[in-house]
Amino acid sequence: MRGRGDRRRSYAHVTELFNQTFRNENNGIFKITVIRIVQRFEETGFVKDRNRQGRPAIATNPDKRLNVLQSFIEDPRNSVHKVAQQHDINPMSVHKILKKEKFHPYKIHLAQELCEDDFDRRIEFCESMMLSIDRNLLLVDNITFSDEANRLAHCQTAEGRQFEYLL
Repeated sequence: MRGRGDRRRSYAHVTELFNQTFRNENNGIFKITVIRIVQRFEETGFVKDRNRQGRPAIATNPDKRLNVLQSFIEDPRNSVHKVAQQHDINPMSVHKILKKEKFHPYKIHLAQELCEDDFDRRIEFCESMMLSIDRNLLLVDNITFSDEANRLAHCQTAEGRQFEYLL
C-alpha cells in the first residue's frame, strides 16, 4: 500500500487510505502502527508478528495436548487432577488445554426421583389449575415460575455416595 520508488506514499497518507478502505467503526489504525509494520517488513521480509521470546510452552505442546484430549475422549468422567498425574503435567495446564479446545465440564445432577403416585398428583394439579384459570383469567399473569428449589431429597449414586439435593 505504501508503494515503491517514486510512487511511495507518506505514513500519514497510508494510514488515512487504510482507515477509509477498511473502516472498522471508530477503531482505525494510527501512523505509528504503519511505521512499525513497515519496519518489521524491512527487517524480516514478513508482516506477521515476530516469534515471542521467553520459555516455550512445554506442558501444552501438541503431543501432550493430544494425549490429554484423548484421555478425556476415552473416559469423559476423568478428573483434571487424574489426567494431570497420568501425563505428569500441572492441573492448570490441563485446564488451559481443555479451555483452548472448547471442552466444557458438565455435571449431571439428579433433581428428583418420581414415585408411582406422582403422575396422579401431576394430573390432579393440572386439572385444578385449569379450573382456577377458567374462573380467573388474570391468574396466569400472577404466576411466577422459579428455578429455586425448596425441598431436600436424599439420593444415592451407583457408587454408593450419598447426596442431598434441594428440590
